[in-house]
Amino acid sequence: MKKKKTVKKLKKKIAVLETENLSLQESVLRAENNSREKSAFLSHMSHDIRTPLNGIIGMTGIAMKHFDDKDRVLDCLGKIDSSSKHLLSLINDILDMSRIESGRMVMNHERMDIREVINGCALIAESLLAQRKVDFVREFGIFHHPLLIGDELHLHQVLINILSNAIKFTPDGGKIFFQVKEVSAGDGKATYHFEIEDTGIGMKPDFLEKIWDSFTQENSGNCNGYKGTGLGMAITKKLVDLMGGLSR
Repeated sequence: MKKKKTVKKLKKKIAVLETENLSLQESVLRAENNSREKSAFLSHMSHDIRTPLNGIIGMTGIAMKHFDDKDRVLDCLGKIDSSSKHLLSLINDILDMSRIESGRMVMNHERMDIREVINGCALIAESLLAQRKVDFVREFGIFHHPLLIGDELHLHQVLINILSNAIKFTPDGGKIFFQVKEVSAGDGKATYHFEIEDTGIGMKPDFLEKIWDSFTQENSGNCNGYKGTGLGMAITKKLVDLMGGLSR
């Protein structure tokens, strides 16, 4: 009888050890994958940072050599401005992720008007599409509680991140839908639903599973403009979490 109990206990321990071993193997695999993704990210970032810097240095040199040629100087200044904004975007993504992961990202609780936030985001999207043949459709519901307490800056950042992705991956002839509606209210809180939909190239099912992960971006040659850092959607997800929302 004792022998049977001992064998039974051993089998349970073996089963537990096998489960723990499997879990450990999965953790090691995830760590290795994450390490490879970070290495690839750093390699990609070093190239991406050098590209706008080289553009700024090159255009500055040309402008200085052709100082009396107004049109040439203005052309150089335009390219310097574009490269500077690109570089700033890369740096901001890195700094934001660093603050979030270190727990130093502070959420603000200030009075804001949801109508001003979404209309401001829509205007930015429309300006980015000014030279494109893409229809931008606003679908805003009735807001019974438009004056809220929340983080206007980070809500704006989240919406612009997703709208920018839609703009980047939607070809000419396509459509982008920006929908916002108040879905419930009570106990001093209002719940809003934000939805951004586009008729772009879409994403592969395997990529959808890791769309919110850091250092990931789908390999596609069909985007309009640079590919970015692979941090935008991860930052978006973490900001939404910090604001008490849900991303899907």
